[in-house]
Amino acid sequence: MPESSVTELTPPGNEFEDGDEEEQEQEQEQEEQEEEEEDDAEPIEPDHYYSGTVPVFKPTMEQFQSFPKFIKKIDDYGMKVGIVKVIPPPEWYDSALPDVAEKLRSIRIRQPIVQHINGSQGVFSQTNIEKQRSYSLPQWRKVTEESDHQPPARRGERRKGADSKLRLSPRKRQRTMSSVPDTEFENFDYRFNASEFTPERCEELERIYWKTITYNNPMYGADLLGSLFTDATKEWNVARLDNVLNDLGMDLPGVNTAYLYFGMWKSTFSWHVEDMDLYSINYLHFGAPKQWYSISQKDEKRFFNIMRSEWPDEYKKCKEFLRHKTFLVSPKYLADHGIKVNKLVHNQGEFVITFPFGYHSGYNLGYNCAESVNFATERWLQIGARAKKCKCVSDAVDIDVEDLAYRLKMKKRIARRIKREIEEKQNSGVVAAAPSHEGKSGAFSCQTSETPKSNGSPSWGIASEVRNGIAHGSGTPVVQPAIVPNERQRLPAVMSDTGPELLSRQRTQDVSNSSTIGIVDR
Repeated sequence: MPESSVTELTPPGNEFEDGDEEEQEQEQEQEEQEEEEEDDAEPIEPDHYYSGTVPVFKPTMEQFQSFPKFIKKIDDYGMKVGIVKVIPPPEWYDSALPDVAEKLRSIRIRQPIVQHINGSQGVFSQTNIEKQRSYSLPQWRKVTEESDHQPPARRGERRKGADSKLRLSPRKRQRTMSSVPDTEFENFDYRFNASEFTPERCEELERIYWKTITYNNPMYGADLLGSLFTDATKEWNVARLDNVLNDLGMDLPGVNTAYLYFGMWKSTFSWHVEDMDLYSINYLHFGAPKQWYSISQKDEKRFFNIMRSEWPDEYKKCKEFLRHKTFLVSPKYLADHGIKVNKLVHNQGEFVITFPFGYHSGYNLGYNCAESVNFATERWLQIGARAKKCKCVSDAVDIDVEDLAYRLKMKKRIARRIKREIEEKQNSGVVAAAPSHEGKSGAFSCQTSETPKSNGSPSWGIASEVRNGIAHGSGTPVVQPAIVPNERQRLPAVMSDTGPELLSRQRTQDVSNSSTIGIVDR
């Protein structure tokens, strides 16, 4: 980068050699805590409760703009019932959702799973077998309209989904992408008329689902890597959520990179909690609703013990057998055993969020497409440090929570340093732009000038070209950094020559005091 395009800042060497600087750091941290407390004083209340138990939020656009702040404000609700619904404000639909018509032409749904469900009297096990073929979206839609994969119509009525011309935006299957002949799309309308799915109809289909759960074998285009969102969607973009997992330094499919799901009538997801007891978010792009069930966190242990008593052999093989997502019991069965099941119908254009320790399951009521990903909050760091993992699956998700907490702490420290130096430059009449944002939400890149400083270390600067680092019209720097490690190093490669050495030294000190970074001893 040319030297003229960089406003030099002092490299973050031994940050706290000077007592005044340490005091400044502490003051900034205290100010941030006070701002957070002041912000938390403005709660977000549910608009209503679905089925009397599940919170449904209808935030304003102002409340909706910051995903981390919104989650923090509703966290206590979700940690009681395991699940919430969020209906976006109208402005978000008008400005944020992309036109996905062109993307649909390249979708291929490869190796969907054929679901075989066996059992009786409310207790079932699920076996998934990959079908060795792929489908374009028109082909998938045609399969979902076959009689075996359609819910029974109301007496005297035709099935509405099959002939509907009303549509929403579909999702793109991204396990693999390839070209689909244009002729397939000449008369294809990917949208779906979901108007028949009234509350009464959904209750009727719920009864039919549990009576016929072992009949036929639905297919599910599940866990397909990809997203239908584009960079134009700034708020609540499932593929680019602003959250703690952005600091992992690597992509974990389905964990911090989005998955797509193409459903049909009765395609099912069995009881489970998320890997590492993470949060999850699910957006239904288009199509028939999803029926969700959840268990309140207060009933988590009793629920697990009931499931363990039904599958003792599976428990002996793997103490975390419910993470396999293959065991299913009905709400009636659980009610008979003293466990209340929370119910929720998830419609197109809505978000559903699941919370740590909240077991959940469900099924699709017809042809649809959803997008989902895991995410984490700072509160989760303590949960993740104690999370139990499935050890019988070779590729089970395992996050180094200590390392992640350390990265988050250093990100905040660097952000304070950047903010402090920008303010000093502005006060002295030199305006320094905030960092250029790259990659996922919250990430920044610090670039070094090609001209070395007199001490031989590269200058540590802020690029003057900024995409969205300055609040429009205010001139106020907006610093949203995330440590970006290079390909071969776990520690960030944005420091001066003394930087990584400093981080290594400080980390040894910091992690010895678990309360400093919010880690609970294992």
